[in-house]
Amino acid sequence: MISPWAIFIPLAVLGVVMVDGPATLVVAVGSGAAAVLVRHWRLGRLRARAAARRLAVVETLSFLVAELRAGAVPEVALASVARELPALAPAARAAARGGDILSVLREAAAEPGNEALVRLGAAWQVAERSGAPIAGALGRVVDRVRDDLDLQREVDAELAPARATARIMALLPIVGLGLGSGIGGNPVRVVLTTWPGAVSASLGIALAAVGLTWIERVARSVES
Repeated sequence: MISPWAIFIPLAVLGVVMVDGPATLVVAVGSGAAAVLVRHWRLGRLRARAAARRLAVVETLSFLVAELRAGAVPEVALASVARELPALAPAARAAARGGDILSVLREAAAEPGNEALVRLGAAWQVAERSGAPIAGALGRVVDRVRDDLDLQREVDAELAPARATARIMALLPIVGLGLGSGIGGNPVRVVLTTWPGAVSASLGIALAAVGLTWIERVARSVES
């Protein structure tokens, strides 16, 4: 069932727009588009941070494998690399106490970019229960994680042009206003004081925001 608010709010906004004039329509649509742009900018920042964490995890696990193969005690080696990757600190403390490392690393792996840590916990648990050398099991984990990282980089490289196109498309309404002013016109006045101009500009802004959102959704579906 459709909520009454879903009908009342758009009608109320439309009423205010009709009373206040064309400028209100442009400002309302522009504010919504700005919120969309800010959201996608934040998502981009989160993706960049997650990518940096994935690289740090792979490098840290590689150092851990190297220390284990050099003969270091697993608990001591884990505590050593935890100084470089704080996400491993709780696991290092759990290992020193003989606790459940897998559960601790599952919690750490919930943060975007740390997903590979759960594989470390699984390899550690299997090695403890079977008595097999952990260096071999963890080495295979690192190889798999590195392959996944290389694949993610390839996907990001393929999606980069589409995301760049979406960002350029989102700026087209502003570019259009600039071009109109550059050839001697006054597009800002037309947009803010006439209904045809306001409707055209609002449609352009809305379509740019929708296009950006659609491309981002397609890109995220590919990444998943």
